[in-house]
Amino acid sequence: MKSSQGNKVSVIIPTRLGQRRLVTLDSLKGIDGIEIIIEHDQKGLDISRTRNRGARKASGDKLVFMDDDISFTKDFFEKFVDAIKPNTMVGLSVGSERWVASRAMGFMKDDFWRLRGFFERFGYRAMDVELSFRAQEFGIKIITFPINSVVHYENPATESTIKKTLLQDSHCIFVDLRYHVRPISDWFKRKHLIRIALRFLFLIYWLIYLEVAHNR
Repeated sequence: MKSSQGNKVSVIIPTRLGQRRLVTLDSLKGIDGIEIIIEHDQKGLDISRTRNRGARKASGDKLVFMDDDISFTKDFFEKFVDAIKPNTMVGLSVGSERWVASRAMGFMKDDFWRLRGFFERFGYRAMDVELSFRAQEFGIKIITFPINSVVHYENPATESTIKKTLLQDSHCIFVDLRYHVRPISDWFKRKHLIRIALRFLFLIYWLIYLEVAHNR
């Protein structure tokens, strides 16, 4: 398909090797003329790198990133694509006006690469939060659709584990530090001492990373 602005659309779907069938493809079957790019995440924790790799292959002027386990109507997809315009970021609202979920996310290709794509150090989770804040720093407007515009099917490969939860914690700490989202003291109010200690270690890691990145 082409959007109402006449731009070709590339849909990028990251998935894990050996995973169940790609549910998202069922909803895309009735939509003609789109480019579908399926990129395999070898380790299951490199989704940001996988999305960027798919974007490099895309020939469309508009990029739509979608998880592999969602379904939606043709009407939603067409409205979502039409909302993608220069200097905008389109995604699903999770109750915040400041960031959108990457379950479905869209950009003009030029804007996506102006932002340098997804932050690849965030191999799993929080990459959508970080990219949303970075987009706002670039003056890009966020346009949202309700999160229930798509149906999400629980996928065993995406279930939370201790490792994933701690990664999420560390990434959120980084976002808080980098974009001044909330006081870091908020991260140390919970009673679980082991998790607090691990958060403290992650905090030191990100402080070191920020210092090294600043001095490059």
